[in-house]
Amino acid sequence: SKVNGVGASFKDAQGTYDKIINSDDHYNITFVDGDGNVVNEVSSADLGVGVNYQVDQVQLLLDSQTGFNWVGRLFVPAEYYTATGNSYDATKVKSVASSLDFSGQQSTTESQDAYIDFDGSQFVVVDEVYGDRIDEEGVEAAIIDAVENLKTEINISDGTCYHKPAVLAEDDNINAAVDVLNGYMNTAIHYDLGEGLTEEIPVATKATWFTWDDDFNVTFNRDAIGEYVNSMGEKYNTYGKAKPFITTSGEEISVPAGSFGWKIAYDGEIDQIIADLTAGDDVTRDFTYLYRGTSHGEHDYGNSYVEVNLSEQHAYVYKDGQMVIDSDFVSGNISAGNGTHTGVYPIAYKEKDATLRGDNYATPVDYWMPFNMGEGLHDAKWRSSFGGSIYKTSGSHGCINLPKDKAKEIFETVEAGWPVIVFYTGNTEQDNYLIVNPQIRGGVVIIS
Repeated sequence: SKVNGVGASFKDAQGTYDKIINSDDHYNITFVDGDGNVVNEVSSADLGVGVNYQVDQVQLLLDSQTGFNWVGRLFVPAEYYTATGNSYDATKVKSVASSLDFSGQQSTTESQDAYIDFDGSQFVVVDEVYGDRIDEEGVEAAIIDAVENLKTEINISDGTCYHKPAVLAEDDNINAAVDVLNGYMNTAIHYDLGEGLTEEIPVATKATWFTWDDDFNVTFNRDAIGEYVNSMGEKYNTYGKAKPFITTSGEEISVPAGSFGWKIAYDGEIDQIIADLTAGDDVTRDFTYLYRGTSHGEHDYGNSYVEVNLSEQHAYVYKDGQMVIDSDFVSGNISAGNGTHTGVYPIAYKEKDATLRGDNYATPVDYWMPFNMGEGLHDAKWRSSFGGSIYKTSGSHGCINLPKDKAKEIFETVEAGWPVIVFYTGNTEQDNYLIVNPQIRGGVVIIS
């Protein structure tokens, strides 16, 4: 019989244990290839091998025998192993593992970790791949396994010494991450902009919105979400863009950009998307806006607005597509460089009995409707006439001066947020420029 690889016939427990102690550094571990050829060999002394158990474990093996076992052992020798194997010197094992030469063993496949992939509809775990490249860590693990389990041979072709994947498909962390990702993928955000306009997030686009670290902690990729938000901005944003407009007189013009129109809030929409996906409930909503228009498309001012024709010095108020008020006015003084700015602007607010203040004036008005940098619609009780060419030499500081009764009507009709469309037609703006710069004629500076 043998105990832990040492001959133990006719010995008691102590004698067997003593023999094991005296022989624990006199055996070798051989590395063989698939054909049984010895590739490398190391001694137990090189590995600092020692016993890791006491004599009582050998006694347990002896006690398990019966008086008749010897008959069978004449024909079939027995091998016994203690519950605990040999000990080793970890530093020596590491040193030996790094020094062995396996250069003659050619590898054909590298091991690969299991990883997360998107299959076109959901996230899945792709299985790990076991390669056949021998590496130091694999050899070290094989040696330790041999020592602890009392083995004297290591077959390098069985995968024991191969570099092994660090992440397996059964790993709890990777599977938990996939569950989180698919939870986000299964949460729907439907965009309804009104006017029959809807948007659905493409599945492939949504799949790019997430990232994870080496421990499979899932986070949102704000840059990737931002790319989608920007694409929607390119499609729907009208803020800062010139707007086509047909005047009351039927002239088709392009009104310069002002501060009215749609602008999707970049960070605000990203934050809302993350909040929606984190909540995990399907939602139907509009985008998060930094600035809002009235209707979508290039005619974002809708059909309720104030038309301010600076060339005609006449204003028109449209409500639900119908002109409900019109009036002459006096705009900013051209000769003083106070011309009213063109563009489309929202009425910021309405205020009764306001006092307008400037560098050298404080003017009380009954009806105040500001729309752009201190410019606004208001009554001008100090004026006896409106319209015509008054504005060129005796205009306002930039506001639209209205008769009191018309200012009252407009004040009672419009609401904060209504667009005010301010423009010139024909050559009026160029002509006004010459009033301010009389020395320029036909693009030539006249020096007198």
